[in-house]
Amino acid sequence: MMGAEESRLAFLPETVALPPDVQHVAVMQQPVNGRMSAIEEAMRGNLTFNAIDVDTANERPYSICQIGIVQVRNGRVAACRSFTVDPQEPSRAFNLRLHGIGPEQVRGYPVLPRLDGKLRLLLEGTPLVSHTGFDRAALDRAMRHHGLRPLEVRWLDSAWIARRAWPERYCRRGWHLANVAGDLGISFRHHDAVEDARTAAEIVLISCLHTGTGIQDWLDFGTGNRRDDGS
Repeated sequence: MMGAEESRLAFLPETVALPPDVQHVAVMQQPVNGRMSAIEEAMRGNLTFNAIDVDTANERPYSICQIGIVQVRNGRVAACRSFTVDPQEPSRAFNLRLHGIGPEQVRGYPVLPRLDGKLRLLLEGTPLVSHTGFDRAALDRAMRHHGLRPLEVRWLDSAWIARRAWPERYCRRGWHLANVAGDLGISFRHHDAVEDARTAAEIVLISCLHTGTGIQDWLDFGTGNRRDDGS
């Protein structure tokens, strides 16, 4: 008997091969050969979202020291933004080795409450993508830690989307950001917040083209904000 999740996804379109002229549509600034594929042209209006990634100073989720935001409009990257944040927390050696952001790098930068208005202006009202639930949980915890209300956004998980776009590859394992990016030929500097956010955005765009499914469609499936471990 088909489970609830399978029944919700039963109307997913048959997966289609990526047109040969579409290579990483996230960074395409002009149509290849002066034209777009029929799939991309039809879906441009349904490929608007933001992507986010955060780095933390230590094991506490609210110790955010860097925020990377990528704004995608009609299937193209419109802006990439990086914010260094003073977490007012000690650095842990493990985290420092990952992203290289320590006390010296955050000195003089604003604390999260100083960025609250800017983040809301950039993000609220548009679907927000993160790769797994870590960034969503960290941002939510940080907002609460500083007495701020959570962002008013609808979240999507790019790992969840990749697992459903390629179930034969990622259904049970292998949906870590670096692994999916490698499979899709996306080059990036891991553990740089903007680079990780850009990569999550590209994974979503390629998944949308692969399945013929837009952002609103994934939101309508109802479980795209599910939290999976594996960033």
